[in-house]
Amino acid sequence: MYTLEQILKILRAHKPELQRKYPVSKLGVFGSYARGEAGPESDIDIAGELNGSMGLNFVAMADEIEELFGIKTDVVPMRSIKPQYLSYVQKDIVYA
Repeated sequence: MYTLEQILKILRAHKPELQRKYPVSKLGVFGSYARGEAGPESDIDIAGELNGSMGLNFVAMADEIEELFGIKTDVVPMRSIKPQYLSYVQKDIVYA
């Protein structure tokens, strides 16, 4: 199990490479890890702010990010979060 600080450190270390390959401007952690409520079975929730359309490249980026952690990781574009959930994500999110 990771701490929020460990997740952010890994994201920060790989962010320049991810930004070279994909049009992502920001990556942040939200959900149970951001709130300090993660347990052994928790997945990592990451939201990305994109600088353009990615199409299937988004799936490649999400897979690459999940491989960094070796556990279930959900990666979502900020713009695809439904309005009724966006305020919760914005309240929780900690950017790398």
